[in-house]
Amino acid sequence: MKKAVKPCAAWAEKLAASHRHTLSAREQAELDAHVAGCPACAAVQAQNDVLAQRVLDSIMSGIRPVPRAAFVAADMDEPGSEAFPVPVGIILSRKAMQARRQARRARATIFKALACATILLCVLVASLVISHPVSPPAIVVTRPTPLPAAPGSIPAAGFNVVGKPTISAQQINAILTYYHSPAAGKGQALYDLGVQYQIDPVVALAFFHHESTFGRFGEANYTHSLGNLRCIPDYPCVDKKRGGYAHFANWEEGFAAWYKLIHDYYVVRNKLTTVNQIIAVYAPVKNQQDQAHRNYVTFINRDIALWRSGKIHS
Repeated sequence: MKKAVKPCAAWAEKLAASHRHTLSAREQAELDAHVAGCPACAAVQAQNDVLAQRVLDSIMSGIRPVPRAAFVAADMDEPGSEAFPVPVGIILSRKAMQARRQARRARATIFKALACATILLCVLVASLVISHPVSPPAIVVTRPTPLPAAPGSIPAAGFNVVGKPTISAQQINAILTYYHSPAAGKGQALYDLGVQYQIDPVVALAFFHHESTFGRFGEANYTHSLGNLRCIPDYPCVDKKRGGYAHFANWEEGFAAWYKLIHDYYVVRNKLTTVNQIIAVYAPVKNQQDQAHRNYVTFINRDIALWRSGKIHS
C-alpha cells in the first residue's frame, strides 16, 4: 500500500485553498515558489489537480464522482486528511445530502399515505354502491299504453252512454284511488251528476281515464277538466296559444260541464248515443279508420266493459 504523502504543515492549508480560488495573487505566487522547491508539496498539489479534474469531469458528464472523498464538503465537522486534501464547495455537503435523503423519505411517506387513503375511499364508495344500489329514474307515461282487457263482448257501434249507472260511487272511488288521481274521493259527485244528466258515470270515468289518466297529466291537472274541454261560455279560457282550454274552479265543476256537454249537445241535439258516434264528433278525424281514432274508441269501450265486470284494472 503506497504511503500517503504529507505536505509541509505550513503550506497544507494554502495547498487546499488554491483549489478554491481564494488565494490572492501574491499568496499564489509564494505557494508556486515553494512547490517548485518542495517535492512533498508538489506531489500533494498534483493529487489535488487530479482530484479536481475528476470532479469537474463528473459534473460535466452528469455522473457523480466515485471517490468517497469527493462527497466531503466545506462545512464538515471533521477536516479532511492531510494526505488527501478535499476540494471544498464543489459537491454537496454530507449535511445537505442527509437533508435531501430525509426529504425524499418524507415525500415517499406522504405518497404512501395518499395511496392508502385513495384505496380506502374506493373501497368505501364501492361498498356504498353495493349496499345502496341506485334505481334508474322512473319513466313518466302520460297516457296508459296498454288497452284494457275487455271481458265479454263489445257492441260494434260501441256501448250506449245513456242510462242508469252501471257502477257504484264506491267503485268509482276505488278506481280513482288505484290510479292515484288528484280527483280521488270525488266518486259520489261523479255518480250523482251522471244520475242527474242520465249519462252512465262509467262512460265519464272512461273518458277521464283516456284524456288525462284521471287528471294526473296534461291540461286537466290544473284545469280540472274531465274531458280536456276547449273554451266554452261562462268559464275562463286558458292556454289560448295552444288552442284554448276551459278552466274550472274544482273537479265537481269540471264534471258537471262535461255531463252537460254530452247530454245537451251530443245526445239531445245531435241524437248521438253510442261511444263510437260521440267520439267521431268529440275527437274528429278525416278518416275514421285512422289508428288514433280506432284506439280512442277501443280504449273507452274496453274500460266500460272492464269496470262493469267489477274489476278495477285489467
